[in-house]
Amino acid sequence: MDRSAVREVYGLLGDESPRLRAAAAGLSASLIQEEAKHAVKAAAGAATRTGKAGTAAAGLATPLEPEAGELRSAEVTVLLDVLSWLQSDPQQPLDQGVVRLLVGALYDLLPAVRDVPCLVSVLSSDQLSERKVGGHWGAAHLAAILAASLQLAARGTGGQGELDSARKASKSKAATAKGDSHQEGSLALMAKLPGLIRKFQTEAAVVLPLLTCARELRFELFALRSEERGLGNLLALVADQVSRHADSRVVAAAADCLVHVVSAGPGSLQAAAQLALNNVVTKTGNAFASAAKAVMQLDDEELASEVEELAGGTDEVAEGAQTLWRLHCAAVRVSSLLARNVMGLAAHATCRDALA
Repeated sequence: MDRSAVREVYGLLGDESPRLRAAAAGLSASLIQEEAKHAVKAAAGAATRTGKAGTAAAGLATPLEPEAGELRSAEVTVLLDVLSWLQSDPQQPLDQGVVRLLVGALYDLLPAVRDVPCLVSVLSSDQLSERKVGGHWGAAHLAAILAASLQLAARGTGGQGELDSARKASKSKAATAKGDSHQEGSLALMAKLPGLIRKFQTEAAVVLPLLTCARELRFELFALRSEERGLGNLLALVADQVSRHADSRVVAAAADCLVHVVSAGPGSLQAAAQLALNNVVTKTGNAFASAAKAVMQLDDEELASEVEELAGGTDEVAEGAQTLWRLHCAAVRVSSLLARNVMGLAAHATCRDALA
């Protein structure tokens, strides 16, 4: 198949039609696996030729078949290239919904997309953070793959189960397997997710799906493993993203995670989640009240100047409009939290007065 035909096949993985996604999934998985295998063998051959494969004779040092872990990492790299090809706008990553459709289509056919330890390993690599693989949005795309994989495992649903009647008889077995994947993925992320959030906390496009991962963890594992302190640290880190970002989606994802643990998490963990949520409410309410007060203290000339500075609608801090910018960011956070039914914010006295 020529390159354009291959891209057309890959493009169907994100199609709205489940039948088209299913039709493209088998061929796409095979293409990804073959390209990954070729890349691993080529790299091994190059290493042997340059003496990097050890002192063994050339040819004997190269395994006939790549090891599973190495091959899966290569499959992830190829998949990131696929996502980069599918971008219609190079200025922003693919929508998480599109990535979720693609992962759902490949979930039962490409083991790499459900191998959370492998996905985490690639996401943690310097090559990805330095944009050496996956293009500019490689980290954002891989974080979205990780989130989609964990969501599918949590819900016990793959991308093609509804279309393949032959699988209906083994539905219980498949659900059990996905439940195991959810547990294994959660265990891998319990230790690694805080570090990933810290590593990418200045990049909203990466933090957003990582917060989705936090929401999808099996929180009872923290209780079973006596990791309440670890959960408290993770939730504090999740809460911290609210004040770091003015992206309403990031704020909403952080709030969703905290509210979920408060309302549906194990009883022994709810206090830690409530504490983190209370801190978010207090910090956000106070910041909004302070920003509103600062704007009220501007005279007409200063206010007009700052409005003019912000007229371009940029997402960056305008040099002469920091007072209005702080109010804008605070208002985004307040509105996002209120939309998530974080009722403590509505009752926050200083925030309520500022809104009035």
